[in-house]
Order: sequence, then structure tokens, then C-alpha cells
Amino acid sequence: MKPIGTLITLDHLLGRVMRNYKAGKITFVYADEFAILFQDEDTGRFFANLWRRIRKYNGYCTGATQNCEEVLDSESGRAMLSNTDFVVMLNQSPSNAQRLSELYNITENQRTYFTNTQPGHGLMKIGGAMIPFISTVPADTKLYGLLSTNPREGRWS
Repeated sequence: MKPIGTLITLDHLLGRVMRNYKAGKITFVYADEFAILFQDEDTGRFFANLWRRIRKYNGYCTGATQNCEEVLDSESGRAMLSNTDFVVMLNQSPSNAQRLSELYNITENQRTYFTNTQPGHGLMKIGGAMIPFISTVPADTKLYGLLSTNPREGRWS
């Protein structure tokens, strides 16, 4: 039942994006932990199709996941990621980093920016360019409290 419910929800989401397009509105879709959608082949394929189609309807889709392995294990997931122009890669396990490196032709040196690294360090893929970054926020600031996802810090404590 869960895959059917997910497909219905994703279809409704696409319908909303299309209605917004007809009304001249831009739509932003945020999919947190989207890798779980690729646990089911049909759901993953539908989501990858939705990801591609949203752009045609004046929409922007953002996906976040801590474990890209499930996405990379799926043919439709790999195709989706390979056609995505903007990707931010934060700390990854060595196996995930290796697979992302193969997908995006990332050099061994570039991989060090997102493999077993500190919070706020990473590598951005923008089109064909790879841009390493360090974006740390001092822990004694209000901004740090708002941005921290650590359950023992900031707004979570």
C-alpha cells in the first residue's frame, strides 16, 4: 500500500506544479530524504520523471539525502543525478564518495573535500565545474543555533 500511496501523492504534487505553471506561478519542491523513494522501483522511476518534468513547468526541485547509495543503486536515480546541474556533496562515507566520483568524474583530490571531513566542508557540482568549499559558522552565533542539525545544539537543545 505504501508505494501506491506515494505514487498518488507524487502525482498530486505534479498536478499542483502544472496548475501553478498555468497560473504563472513558480513552484519550489523540497524532498527531504528522497532516497527512500528509490526503495521501490516504480516510485523511484516516477520521482525521477517528476524531477525532470518539474523544470518544464517553471518549477525547482531540491532533494536532500544523507545516503545516496539507494539512489545510485537505481538506474532511474543515477540518470536523475547525472542530469542534475547543481549538486552539493557534504561528508560522505568512502563507498558513497567513490560512487559519486565515478558518476561525476571527480578526481581523488576533489573527493577529499567530501570524504570523512568536517561539518561545513564539501564539494559543489555546478554544471561541469567542481568547486570545493568550506562554510563554517562560529558556534557562538545565533546563526549557528539556527543552522545546526545536531540534536544537542542550537534550537534542538
